[in-house]
Amino acid sequence: MRRSSLAALLLCVASGVTARAAEQSTLAPVTANERTALFRSIDVGATRSFALLEELVNRNSGTFNVAGVTQVGERLQREFVELGFSTRWVKMDTVGRANHLVAERRGTQGKRLLLIGHMDTVFEPFSAFKTLKREGDRAAGPGVHDMKGGLVVMIEALRALHAMGALEDRSITVFITSDEEYPGDPASISRAEFIEAGRRADAALTDGAIGFAANPDLYTYDPNNRAVAGKVDLIGLAQHEITHALGRVSYTWGTTGFDLYRYSAPGAWATAGSGSTYFSLDGGKTNLGTFSLTGDPADWGPAMASDVQAAFLGTGIAFTYSETDIAALNAMGYAIGTTSSEGGTSTAGDVIDPMAGSSAAHMAFEPPAEHTSQSGGSPFNDLWGSFVIGAQPRARRWRVLRTP
Repeated sequence: MRRSSLAALLLCVASGVTARAAEQSTLAPVTANERTALFRSIDVGATRSFALLEELVNRNSGTFNVAGVTQVGERLQREFVELGFSTRWVKMDTVGRANHLVAERRGTQGKRLLLIGHMDTVFEPFSAFKTLKREGDRAAGPGVHDMKGGLVVMIEALRALHAMGALEDRSITVFITSDEEYPGDPASISRAEFIEAGRRADAALTDGAIGFAANPDLYTYDPNNRAVAGKVDLIGLAQHEITHALGRVSYTWGTTGFDLYRYSAPGAWATAGSGSTYFSLDGGKTNLGTFSLTGDPADWGPAMASDVQAAFLGTGIAFTYSETDIAALNAMGYAIGTTSSEGGTSTAGDVIDPMAGSSAAHMAFEPPAEHTSQSGGSPFNDLWGSFVIGAQPRARRWRVLRTP
């Protein structure tokens, strides 16, 4: 386990638990002394954390090994109890899975945080990949990375905060599922309490996130003038990335749902990385658009350079939804909407989420007025666009992230 990984999570959690009041919109910074104490805890606890990792990895917890997953959960439960958390189990026997583990601390100060993870792996008891093996500062074993190592990082971060009294009077929920690799069916049972935990939290994962390079001079932000020489259309780029987050993805080493519509010839279904392929909804009879051979395999090739879903979004072009873009979204279960579930004016590329159960539920990119030009500083300072999927009150928000 790398020190930097634990430090990163530890400081994120520390920033949340040191917020001075729940209603604050900003988080109190971690002081230099606190940072030193937290890092010292990482180093002091290294032997203990590796021992815990080894113990968890050596206990098989393939999703369908209900007894094994339960044993891992019980071992984690002991750790959380030692840190002052109350624990409970969410029954999953009706969907044929081990129970989820929930650990909680209740308080009145700071943000209500939600930490999530899972204790199952893809390696069932019959797998030959069974135990942890260490070579220097590297370790290999079932679940070392995904995600028993992550669970140990979480516990050690909380342990360091607990040692300095930073967890007192704080509200933190840890939700560890038993079936992330192969979710129990129906999801209305296996994910019900998990979703509710996210709704109750002030700080948790968004349903999705997209990132842009932190170079404000690279983009044009004006929705009325999206084709500017030397500038990339930010709205089109955002729509491109959001459709990836919605499921328009392909992998050269495995098959996705979107790949079910990839063909190399009529009747010849193909996979990404298998040469020239195209998008088709009728078994390959009709070529609706050729996939890229040199860029992202889920994007379109150079013949569709102005489409939102083109592989390379160049400068000076307003990227728009073509009929092929819309057909691809339809194939994934989405449709084009015309109204905003948040009351705003929707753009031409809004996407309805059929799972939301409302004809008004959609995804829209509507840049806030203060971010439609480059005046007044960088538009990337904590920019939120109206990326909304789902009808109120369960509107899912998509955050625009600034990347190095």
